[in-house]
Amino acid sequence: MKRKGLSLSIIISLVFYFCIQAEATILDFTDNVALPPGFYGYLYYNNYTADKQTNHSGDNTFHLDLSTNVAILKPAYYFKLSERTFALFAYIPFGTVSSRGVLGNKERSSGLGDIVINPAVSLYENNRAGTFLSFYEYISIPTGNWSENRALRSGPNLGLHYWYLEHELSFAQVFGKFTYDMNINYFQRFEEPSLNTRYGDSFEVEGILGYGITDRLRAGVYADCWTDINDTKVDGTTIDHSKRRFFSIGPSLAYGTDKWAVHFRFVPDVISENGPKGYQTWLRLFYSF
Repeated sequence: MKRKGLSLSIIISLVFYFCIQAEATILDFTDNVALPPGFYGYLYYNNYTADKQTNHSGDNTFHLDLSTNVAILKPAYYFKLSERTFALFAYIPFGTVSSRGVLGNKERSSGLGDIVINPAVSLYENNRAGTFLSFYEYISIPTGNWSENRALRSGPNLGLHYWYLEHELSFAQVFGKFTYDMNINYFQRFEEPSLNTRYGDSFEVEGILGYGITDRLRAGVYADCWTDINDTKVDGTTIDHSKRRFFSIGPSLAYGTDKWAVHFRFVPDVISENGPKGYQTWLRLFYSF
């Protein structure tokens, strides 16, 4: 099967490079605990480095040399309505991604990424018991830098060039010095119009367990499990064995107060099928206005 001279192997490679990193949810200690009404600001820095590209069996296929350096500005507003907590977030990413295609040429994509709008509602909150349950809806807008020619050469694109929705059920529990946050996410994707590509919907479970070493210092471990529900389609034709599967786990640290905080995380990929295999480094700054 070909589209515009594009071989099947190159189609598969461009399908899987960057979707996980572009859609990654940013979960940290007590993120799912409802905050008091007001304005908050978050600034993230993410580096993802991957030398390997894997196939559906998890075997290496070629040297990817992928490097992603992205900053994300996240303004947040919490408010009360009928005694229920609501929130509105925006994710504004910008940065650079570079990699080698299957032919060995290295290319780069820089600028603005896909902006995400994220309303949320608290379904249950009990401060005395330390239990919180919320629903988040993420709407990804294809504003990011994307080139069809670069995609046809299996090069990197900072944007995805399609809309997607992420439906998220979030849970948080505070018990003594321990905290636990967990998200259950379903990604619903729409067709990429230029190459007529429909990526498979995905299911993700991620969680972070933390322990308060002092009033300001917290340490813990983060884990993320991701799997596609169905195969990708190109021109209406299903690409067999194109589902992606990932599992990552790594340490997290946070230092700060209710007014400000600094978070750090290092997360290597343990399992990767049909995608890059490397490691992520996250740095987050938080401030309450």
